[in-house]
Amino acid sequence: MDRARLSNKGALALLSDPRCDAVLSAQERRLTDRILPWTRMLTPALVDRCVAEREHLVLKPCRGFAGTGVVAGWTCPEPEWAGILHRHAGRGYVVQRRAVPCPEPVVDPATGAAEDWIPVWGIFVTPHGYGGNAIRAQRATGDGVIGYSADTATRATVAFGCPATAQPAPPDSAAVAPCSRLG
Repeated sequence: MDRARLSNKGALALLSDPRCDAVLSAQERRLTDRILPWTRMLTPALVDRCVAEREHLVLKPCRGFAGTGVVAGWTCPEPEWAGILHRHAGRGYVVQRRAVPCPEPVVDPATGAAEDWIPVWGIFVTPHGYGGNAIRAQRATGDGVIGYSADTATRATVAFGCPATAQPAPPDSAAVAPCSRLG
């Protein structure tokens, strides 16, 4: 598996594009439409539509991490948003429909008080199945990007798992070897 290609947000634009229907089954298209917000490569031809839909869109570099370079359309005035779109059109950026998150209560271990946080969940999948998850979150006080570059109070954690039935990959396999168990 080519991780560099899959970590590029342009892959989401390809998957979201109706032209991809030729290679997806009807069930795969329904699943994609259900879990992936409308996402397109930002081209000069798309700028006017994106200006008109500013309140519902976010601009992201195809390659990036932790919110670096991300601009939430609803957080900036229309002239500024239009200028940003014109500068980035055709330069490796995607526009994506805003996904409005649901706050989740988090208990502060020091005080026992619950407070709403907004999480972003990521899942690790290995050739053997579920491999764990990563979560980054911030207090539910803002309405912008959830990432380290946008809010230094963003917190993160990771949990790794390994199926009990995982078997080691053959020595000549390019697959990722399963985790080992201590014991």
